[in-house]
Amino acid sequence: MAKKKTIKKTRKVSAKKRKKKINLFSRVIFNFVSNMESLESSIPIIIDILEDKLKEETDNLKDFSDKLKPKKLKNKAADHLVDNFEKIRYLLKRYERSSIAKISIPRSMFILMVTYYDSLFRELIKIVFCAFPEIISCSEKNIPVSDLFKNEDLQSLKQKIIEKETDSILRGSHADQVKWLESKLKINLRDNSDLWKKFIEITERRNILVHSDGIITEQYLNVCERNEIKLDRGIKKGFEISLNKKYFEESLDVIFEFGLKISQVIRRKINPKEKESADNDLLRISYDLLMNEKYEMVEKILNYKYLYSSEEFRLYFIINRAIALRDMGKKDESKKIISSNDLSAVDDKFKLAAAVILEQFGEAEKIMKRIKNSVDMKYAYRWWPLFDEFRKTKYFLRTYKSLFKENFNSGNNIEKLKKDMEIVKKQN
Repeated sequence: MAKKKTIKKTRKVSAKKRKKKINLFSRVIFNFVSNMESLESSIPIIIDILEDKLKEETDNLKDFSDKLKPKKLKNKAADHLVDNFEKIRYLLKRYERSSIAKISIPRSMFILMVTYYDSLFRELIKIVFCAFPEIISCSEKNIPVSDLFKNEDLQSLKQKIIEKETDSILRGSHADQVKWLESKLKINLRDNSDLWKKFIEITERRNILVHSDGIITEQYLNVCERNEIKLDRGIKKGFEISLNKKYFEESLDVIFEFGLKISQVIRRKINPKEKESADNDLLRISYDLLMNEKYEMVEKILNYKYLYSSEEFRLYFIINRAIALRDMGKKDESKKIISSNDLSAVDDKFKLAAAVILEQFGEAEKIMKRIKNSVDMKYAYRWWPLFDEFRKTKYFLRTYKSLFKENFNSGNNIEKLKKDMEIVKKQN
């Protein structure tokens, strides 16, 4: 009996450790996603405000200078200039501040964007070291005897070693960091050459902003040439690098996609048995992106050839990718993805999704009736972007009313939504 109790206790401890690892991965990934989304939502607004402010100060300066033109003031121009010296200096100072802010604030946010990626990569490296401590032992680091006495327990000593080793890896270039990870885990993180080139250019541009105040260096040009990165004609040594809104938004997408990709690959490599948790996080992220109308990003992140935990998750990703393509205006491509998969033996919810994307609304209505009035489907009918067009049809509206005993529009209130969400959570 004692042995059985010990076995059970060991199993519980192991389960807790596994859960802790899963939660750590999720926490790291969603922290990165939240940080990137906060930048994405704020950067366009901030850039517009800065541009408007600079235009305002420019107009103020121009309007006042027009009043000082000799023709308008005749012979009193010099006297007027002296009288208004402080006003001119004040307007020039405001213009100068706005000019600097228009350059420096976007630069700071660009650097912050890469910092968010660096933070993600740092946490991933630490997780790798915890999962494969033999990587550290191969580095042949010597531990001073004094460190053994300074640390109160073995765990704190391990953490200190991991921190030091992580710092040594992060001292290298972004390219070297990724290559190191590839060699240690035997994975490929650079299979998308276009994405990789954009990532390298962005990180090198960040280095210019941090280390040379935005002035293009020989090193930047050499790295770009070595990686076969095509640069604009105006990018030359000694010139100042620019950051316009379009480039910034494209950079956000690149960092987001690359960061999410390496997180997924590393997570699945470290613990193949926990693919379900990785799939669940990826599904949640893709759903949120669909809700935010980030269709191109959904198509990109769901186009990778991951090894999924189940057929159900694979189908969810196919459906969400098809939705993204449809809402990007690529209906034929969207329908092709659905038609190329055999859905004859799958659950009705996937048959319903397929019928909606193929615009077979009569068939979709029949499937709705078979599914009946489950609470989780009611929530999906309201919010899943899959049903955006279908909701407007007579097939949907009459069947929804028949199933849930209410008109579709009449149920769109916050209190009902909260109740539905609570029931869905309990069921899951």
